[in-house]
Amino acid sequence: MRLCFSRAIAELAPRRPALRLHLCGSGPDEKNLRSLTRKLNIGSIVKFAGWAENERLRDYYSAADVFALPRISEPLGRVVLEAMACETLVLATNVGGPSDVITHEKNGLLLSPDDVGAWRAAIARALDNPAWRRQQAAAGRLVVVEKFSWATIVRRFREEVFPRAMLPQPRSPR
Repeated sequence: MRLCFSRAIAELAPRRPALRLHLCGSGPDEKNLRSLTRKLNIGSIVKFAGWAENERLRDYYSAADVFALPRISEPLGRVVLEAMACETLVLATNVGGPSDVITHEKNGLLLSPDDVGAWRAAIARALDNPAWRRQQAAAGRLVVVEKFSWATIVRRFREEVFPRAMLPQPRSPR
């Protein structure tokens, strides 16, 4: 959880008593994150859920109004695909892997990692406009089904990769 995202949550929290943030995972940054939530006075709305198995993650994704990934280094964004597959609106940074999957304003939102106002506005928009949020989330799920389902991966492998692999390979001189 980046400082910018944390500040956006802190700015929204006083006007949104139902706002809750669930953080799944654990690691070396947890101590600093806990300290940051206390410093920003949002400790009461942040739940550190710890490591979650796949089945439990699906429950978190499905129950969420929004999934946010404010990281600046996310090569592919597997968690983005998982959230989109659960038909949850994804807000992510416009750097790295998420921009390969999310088309801004079509199936999610891509935000500058350091723009507190953009994160605050995006979260507020998602919470205040459930019909828009559901439309974006449905479009996100469609992208995952069309581009990343096992059926699609197998078909593309069969049509694009396998034929090239079967081409005669030049022999190296001995």
